[in-house]
Amino acid sequence: MEIAHARMEDAGKYECHLTNEVGTVTGECNVTVHKIFAPPFFSRHLADVQQLPECDARFVCEVGCNPKPDIMWLHNGKPIEEGPKYKIKNNGNTRMLVVKRLSDEDAGEYKCVAKNREGEAESVAKLEVSSCVLRINHSTFASSFSSVFVLTILTHVSDQDNLTQI
Repeated sequence: MEIAHARMEDAGKYECHLTNEVGTVTGECNVTVHKIFAPPFFSRHLADVQQLPECDARFVCEVGCNPKPDIMWLHNGKPIEEGPKYKIKNNGNTRMLVVKRLSDEDAGEYKCVAKNREGEAESVAKLEVSSCVLRINHSTFASSFSSVFVLTILTHVSDQDNLTQI
């Protein structure tokens, strides 16, 4: 016996009765249905981005579930479609949105919405387009008492893709 598209309410005791001219045989079994589907969940959320005009911004997240989700990207509540301005990439559970050649209009809220038949989840981040970007990288040496901070200031020099690192 096979139960196609089994549901939780299909669990229980089943009997099979076979009868012919020789006699009757009865078989029983208990059926347990395990839910193997899961709603979307973000194991890595989007992070806020600060970037220079004319540069690209990348939003990366990881979303898992079963079955695979439908993914929708939004900018300030409006759906994003892939084209010259936006590149959408998927690799396994990793999802990425690239916003090309930033301008002030690109600033705002970016949202990744993952949806499947089991549910929906979202991750949200902000994009700030700024003429000066401050990045601090912290790395720790073998000794827990020594730390190094690297301060990088990027500035937008002109309308071209020239960047200055101080």
